[in-house]
Amino acid sequence: MQKALEKNDGPCVILAGAGTGKTYTIVEKVKKLIAEGFCKPEEIVCITFSNEAANSLKSRIQKELNINSLPSIATFHAFATDLLRKYGESIGIKDSFSILTPDDAKVLFHTTLRVTPYYCHKYTAAIGMAKDMGIRLEDVQEYVSKNPLSLKYDSLIKELETLQFELQTLYLSRDKAGKSSLEGRIAKLSHFAELQKFIKAWTAYEKIKKKQNSYDYADLALHILDLFACKPELAKLYSYVIVDEFQDTNKLQLDFLFVLAPHKNIMIVGDMNQSIYRFRGAYRENFKIFKQHFLVDEEDIFNLNKSYRCPNVIGRVAHQLISKNYENPSECFSVENAHGLEGDKIKIFELENAHEEARKTIEIIQEENALGHPLEDICIMFRTHQQGRILRKTLDNAKIPFTSVSEKSLLQIPAIKVVIDYATILDCLSRNKKGGEQAWWDLVYRLHFSEKDLIVIGKAMKERRNKECLSQELIKELQNLSLSENGKKMATSLSMRIKELAFQVELPLAELFEKIFIMAGIVNENENMQNPETIAIIRRFIEVVRQHSALYGSELSIFMHYLETLRQLGIELEAPALAKPGVRLMTLHATKGLEYPIVIITNFAEKRFPLEEVKLNSLVPLELLPEFRELSRLDEEEREIYVHEYEKRSQLLEERRLCYVAFTRTKKRLYITYAKEYGSKKTGPSFFMNEINYRDNADCLFKIDNSILYKDTLPELKPAIPFTRVLNAPGFEDLLPIIASGKKKQEIVFSPSSLLIFSECQKRYEYKYVYQMPEEKTISWEALKSGSFIHLVLEHGVKNGFISAEQFLDYAREMHLLEEWTSLDMREIEQLINIFFARNKKKYSSKSLTEQNLNTELGGFRFIGFADRIDVRYDGLEIVDYKTGKQFVSPKNRNWQLGYYALAARRLGNVKFLTLDMLKHEKPLEFEVFANGIAKAKYSYFSFSIPEVEKELIETAGSVMRAYEKGFKPCPVDKNCDFCNEYVYGL
Repeated sequence: MQKALEKNDGPCVILAGAGTGKTYTIVEKVKKLIAEGFCKPEEIVCITFSNEAANSLKSRIQKELNINSLPSIATFHAFATDLLRKYGESIGIKDSFSILTPDDAKVLFHTTLRVTPYYCHKYTAAIGMAKDMGIRLEDVQEYVSKNPLSLKYDSLIKELETLQFELQTLYLSRDKAGKSSLEGRIAKLSHFAELQKFIKAWTAYEKIKKKQNSYDYADLALHILDLFACKPELAKLYSYVIVDEFQDTNKLQLDFLFVLAPHKNIMIVGDMNQSIYRFRGAYRENFKIFKQHFLVDEEDIFNLNKSYRCPNVIGRVAHQLISKNYENPSECFSVENAHGLEGDKIKIFELENAHEEARKTIEIIQEENALGHPLEDICIMFRTHQQGRILRKTLDNAKIPFTSVSEKSLLQIPAIKVVIDYATILDCLSRNKKGGEQAWWDLVYRLHFSEKDLIVIGKAMKERRNKECLSQELIKELQNLSLSENGKKMATSLSMRIKELAFQVELPLAELFEKIFIMAGIVNENENMQNPETIAIIRRFIEVVRQHSALYGSELSIFMHYLETLRQLGIELEAPALAKPGVRLMTLHATKGLEYPIVIITNFAEKRFPLEEVKLNSLVPLELLPEFRELSRLDEEEREIYVHEYEKRSQLLEERRLCYVAFTRTKKRLYITYAKEYGSKKTGPSFFMNEINYRDNADCLFKIDNSILYKDTLPELKPAIPFTRVLNAPGFEDLLPIIASGKKKQEIVFSPSSLLIFSECQKRYEYKYVYQMPEEKTISWEALKSGSFIHLVLEHGVKNGFISAEQFLDYAREMHLLEEWTSLDMREIEQLINIFFARNKKKYSSKSLTEQNLNTELGGFRFIGFADRIDVRYDGLEIVDYKTGKQFVSPKNRNWQLGYYALAARRLGNVKFLTLDMLKHEKPLEFEVFANGIAKAKYSYFSFSIPEVEKELIETAGSVMRAYEKGFKPCPVDKNCDFCNEYVYGL
């Protein structure tokens, strides 16, 4: 270290092993530069990769130097922002510009450009990655214009529609040759259509930003390069540059360092073994390019190889693993403990299943705690957030406090959800508009009304859901419903609170929400009486409200639309993180820069870590990326193989570095656990286990624990309330009466789709059909709306005997003029109508029946269902159901739906064919029904037994009845059911 500190002139490269004191080295370097008069404090720049690191470094340097003038210590983005605000006018940048975060960009795409949520995420990531790699919009435009496949967008889409129609009706032709070439042509044109769509969105995005005077993070780096090109003398302001975590730099940041340090007085500190942010644009060639640009010699490179954190046992095993990332392992220097501490062997446990793994983790925590380690000294790590769910529940059951880095977002915290529910109702009242069912249901559910009262309120909501303003109706009538005495009191109190808040809806938004927090009972007017965490959460939410109001005004409706946009996009606002007592839980990525005496790495099993799925963002042409310059020399097949293998290897290298980071967080003892089975799927030890030779490594102690000792603690189940309910099919729940009664058991009417819900999640069934929880709008709401539109058009056309595709299309265009449907994309709808007509024109006739109510009784249970169409053929009936989505229909869903049609339609005649007309798929799923009840697919090897379906439906209906008597069970935690995780386990 001393040699590195003494080198002031020219480049200095410090390769710092984990825990070797790189921050200390940076502080000492700054002290020495100032003490020796090499430069003044304000002439030193220290660049970090996080605000936390910048603040920590600033605090330590200020403490050590005890001077007023400090070096510039900031992240790349913050440093660039400061310079652009001071000097940006010379390149046309106003100092009042705002910064667009990636989440802000997604909201912009969705609200302003009407981009779907999936593409909002994809476009934002692609633009950020392209800019970080130095690829500009003009580069992508030029690439597309030079490609021989490139056509004008409208021509491209028209040709694609023609080819897609040909492919999706090819099965009707006897001549099926040329399918593969057709698919190949579609794939290529689809890629270019997507690319052109991306270019359009990117172009519009840049125009909007310019109009708003805003820049995204990548723009800051691009414009700082423009600024230094215009004013190279700015580099003279800084005599020495220090960069922390150099391994995480991207290409633009490296280019910035070149112009910031023309004097070559630069020190970079990093650990190439900890480069784990490739998904954020970190470029692995940067170190090599840095050495070439700054003419780095061997004597300019210094290794920090004495760890003040890890014992030698950890260091040796971590080195054994990470050396696999080097073509020449001798280049990977080893790190030894600075005090010669050997440490305990790494303990590795093989468990029977995920529950037993959680049980063993609890045992380890309890043992370490008994040895004197506070719970805060213990960190449990896992590869993905999802893998931590069983552990959280097991810790809860064991009454062991814990804090998780992956806490829910601000908007998912129960107190905030309650406030948003109140605000949703107030918005509906102020604008006298429909909607708000979910908000009302959430409020009454969280107020702990009795089960009987919940059913009565749910019934009242359902009966009034089509009223002009549901909220007005409920405020008037809620307390007048047939509720229990306690229920009436709570209903009256709720109505009064909402009425009082409704008078204050014109207040500035932040004030209104402060009132809601008080009226909802979440905060007392005396804030000092509140829990510190609650205060922090409320302040954070009010801060979000104020920030939004400053940008977009103080109207409640605009803010509620913003929250709905965040929900649709899956954007999570970060909740305040307060230091809480207990065990630490976090993903491996979150552990970087941290250290703990006791580390437990869980889920160390194949396919769980390392992750194996290779993901590519194909929107940015690979040929434009620095990593793929060789692609132009390869043919198409070689190119695909090369890219896949390159990405596969790159991902493995990064996953191995992530494992190295996890190992080297350990100050004292490391435990590793894995199970032989997760969610009924057999697994083995992680690939990395074999790389450290875990069974025979002298630094490891491997044990097999085949005990079955885990005891699950189920949440208290609510007793069931018997009542009649028509189940899940669009529209037909209104056809039969809804009777809620706690006095006597009534008959229940089933449907295949409701039984599917029960088989997937009993609690979701209970909330939907017992407590009548409203269906939440899904992200694919527009797709569902489009499907409803197409169903109506097809039903009308068949019923009225349309004999040409144009008749269907004319009717669709006429319907599209109605306000309800104007938002739909008619181009896609017309394509699906054309495909429908080509497939069905010889099938339907004047004898065909549409929207047929198929009721029957199976095993003593009443069932109800609908078929889109029943055709009368010479050899029997064909039942047809239209599917307008791209999604795959599971075998169970398919078999139960079609099997039920066959069973229920027997009264109409001999059912000979069952069809799911998948209008976005290559061909429909057509089954022929044989005398023995076996249905065999016409164009594939699928088959199922109708008698077996009947048996399954009856058995599942029986299980539902038993659940009404004994209670509906939640899904096991290891199933990772989103519904149970939110409404049962609170995970």
